[in-house]
Amino acid sequence: MQFIKQIFLKFKDIYNAWPLYYFIVISLVVRFLFNFNIFSAPELALQTDSGGYLHLGKTLLSDFAFPSLLRTPGYPAFISLTWLVTFTNSIIAIVIVQMMMDSILPVIISKTRGFFQDTGKENKTGALLYAVNPLAIYYSGKIMSESLFIFFLALSLYLIKKTVVEKREGWGYLLLTVITVSAAVLTRPVGLGFYIILFIFFLWIYPKQKRVMIKLALGIAIILLAWMGKNYRTYDHFIISTAGNYNLYIFGQNSYAGAHGISYSEAENKFKPDLVKFADEKTSWIETNEAKTLGIQLILENKAGFLESSFIGALKTAFQPPWGVNQLNLMLYKGEYEIQEGSDFTNIGLNSFLKFPYFKRLFSLSLVGIFLWGYGLVYSLILITFFILKLKKIGDFKITILFSLTLLFYMLIAGPIGFSRFRLPAELLIFI
Repeated sequence: MQFIKQIFLKFKDIYNAWPLYYFIVISLVVRFLFNFNIFSAPELALQTDSGGYLHLGKTLLSDFAFPSLLRTPGYPAFISLTWLVTFTNSIIAIVIVQMMMDSILPVIISKTRGFFQDTGKENKTGALLYAVNPLAIYYSGKIMSESLFIFFLALSLYLIKKTVVEKREGWGYLLLTVITVSAAVLTRPVGLGFYIILFIFFLWIYPKQKRVMIKLALGIAIILLAWMGKNYRTYDHFIISTAGNYNLYIFGQNSYAGAHGISYSEAENKFKPDLVKFADEKTSWIETNEAKTLGIQLILENKAGFLESSFIGALKTAFQPPWGVNQLNLMLYKGEYEIQEGSDFTNIGLNSFLKFPYFKRLFSLSLVGIFLWGYGLVYSLILITFFILKLKKIGDFKITILFSLTLLFYMLIAGPIGFSRFRLPAELLIFI
């Protein structure tokens, strides 16, 4: 027993002596290992939203136009810039740049230590956990906005720590903070709610920094209002994105389905015909104000269905095992054992959580699949343990509330849809 303890302590000493660039190397190696099948089959990088992002990226590059009210410019602009710099329109180029950016995050996470805690020591444990995070690995290899959003989110939190917590003065820090926060929101508008919660609590936690917070808020507001003004001139909608209309309709539809014991598809077939007529050449039927109004109406009329479907969605978001572990399975078996992510639209009840392919297919997986399943499960348990330990160590009532609320925000924001990818920002918050 003493011998094992000595080995552990020796390893701990070696680990503590690691320079931070080791974590960059680990991140890159793991991401290339789990995603190298994409280099021979780029279509594996595509998901449901990928085609829209690629189209907008091409349009931005060729015509300097952005023909969408649903999407925001962050990720399409990243695609355009990547192609411009690499002199190509390759999917592989986007994936490589994403993996490189995502591999820098362990260093940013380590340097952001002290954001939710009193200590400012290097956070090597959080850095290592992100380096091998299955969700981060998976989405670094997908044409989706997750990796870019997480990058801007982490960088903005590091800069907010510098400007507000550490009181670093100068317009350079202020400007960079404004740019990164705005970039995060314009990559995924859901981030706006998070930053509003954060800023309100920071005014409470750091009252002497009100002037700095006001400057940051004004700078961010100017950028976002400029984008909203562009949408008003082009689409007659003074809005960041119509994603809110879309989400409210989907939530309402799920609420109706849950309350009446029917499938998502059956609910859509019931309401879609009346909404299609409101679509025009600029806005699809699911983005219209009429869709939003109907969604709110369905939520209010089916409160029990909304609460039940949202509760199940939150469970799915919080506790679906990390799907990134299956990427190696895809590489070896070309989808034979593919583990699908997302909500089970055919069954909104509690049973659907237990019928997810991840659980249902466990005993039909190969040995490699079972190994990866175990990896995902162990990682989830480590993540929960890390969260509990961090919650105990925060030591400040106000910051504890802020930490808990921001985590809860990302657990609930997916609503009845329940995608595990929505919790990736919450995992980032746990790591820092």
